[in-house]
Amino acid sequence: MPADASSPPRRWNDAVREVAPLLQDRTCVVIVAEDDVDAAHLAIALARAQSHIRRVAIVDAVGELAPVQKLVPNDAGRHGVIDHFLHGVSLRKIAHPLKREHGIFVIPSGAGPFEYETLLRRERWRRLSMAFRSEGALLCILLPAGAAGLPSFVEDTDGVILVDNVTYPEPRHVIAAVRSTDRESDVSMVTPTPRSQMATLASSARKALSRRGVAIAAGGVALAAVVVAVLVLL
Repeated sequence: MPADASSPPRRWNDAVREVAPLLQDRTCVVIVAEDDVDAAHLAIALARAQSHIRRVAIVDAVGELAPVQKLVPNDAGRHGVIDHFLHGVSLRKIAHPLKREHGIFVIPSGAGPFEYETLLRRERWRRLSMAFRSEGALLCILLPAGAAGLPSFVEDTDGVILVDNVTYPEPRHVIAAVRSTDRESDVSMVTPTPRSQMATLASSARKALSRRGVAIAAGGVALAAVVVAVLVLL
């Protein structure tokens, strides 16, 4: 049964209006927050904005974040992304479509704990992001600020979005920094131009889309097709 969608707090609307355009040429982003729940709320809000033009998947790599768990069907098993990478559970079993939000899928964490020093080195992450990139879909990965190996992991993505007071050692990776309050949110810093090395990834994505003749505006490719592509790679 598809999951039902619940709206994130309205205070994220302003941030989404500022950040969503920055994701146009990006297909794999990491979201890190001082409060992990805020990262989940922002990811859901961004997914809703992006789902009008392409498919979006939200991956909870923090651990049973409440906003994400609310979107997982009641009859879904306990498997999640950690079970996929560590135990080979199929992506088809852990990617859940939202009931009233066409084009959005959630991939829960599964049963932790996460050993990030090992998990983030996994080649399958890179293959997963490449599959989403080749299909023009958007992959939003939620990670804790203190995850071991985070900067090296972000290096293989299209960048990171920071929420509130997060210390991150590589400014060149940062897409935007969002500051939230109880009533509103705003973008305190935005990269003015595409990232130098990230621009290469975006160019590769556009070439792949051109070769495949994918019409994102017409609805894009279903996540099921992305999953199949990933499974072929694996």
